[in-house]
Amino acid sequence: MRLQPDLLHLKKEAVRHRFVVGVALIATAGVLVVAGAGGAAAKGGAKATKVRCTATTYNQSYPNLSGFSFSVLKCSMPFGAGVQQATYNESVVGTTSTASGTFKDFHDLGTVHGTYTLSGTLGTGAITASGLLKISGGTGAFKGAKGTAKLTCTTTDGGKTYTCTSTGTGTL
Repeated sequence: MRLQPDLLHLKKEAVRHRFVVGVALIATAGVLVVAGAGGAAAKGGAKATKVRCTATTYNQSYPNLSGFSFSVLKCSMPFGAGVQQATYNESVVGTTSTASGTFKDFHDLGTVHGTYTLSGTLGTGAITASGLLKISGGTGAFKGAKGTAKLTCTTTDGGKTYTCTSTGTGTL
């Protein structure tokens, strides 16, 4: 009888760790997409351009609180499709999960890189987190890209996979 409460505690901790990892990965996917779009838009002129992207992220380090992820990106033009690699470090205090890390997006015309932060409340069912990303540079057509974006990410499987939407403004 004594083992059953211990098993329940371990199961709750596993769900918590999965969410944290998932949140970090989601943030990363969203960050890369917006960064690339801002750089490309600015190349045609000096004005800032708004971009919207979605990312499907796969946590390669699940259920660890730090690691890396890969994402499939779908962005408005001029970026279009792409992929992303990201790192993350997460912490959990009470029911709040906070993640931060770095990302690099790969598109046909170049790359974009930067950092992100993301936080959300742990719970059952779908979990949503939000945060901010900073674009700090790029290569190719996106060389010198700078910008910021808001992220919203959701996971329905405790952080193994998640979907993120990023909306932001960037310039080259």
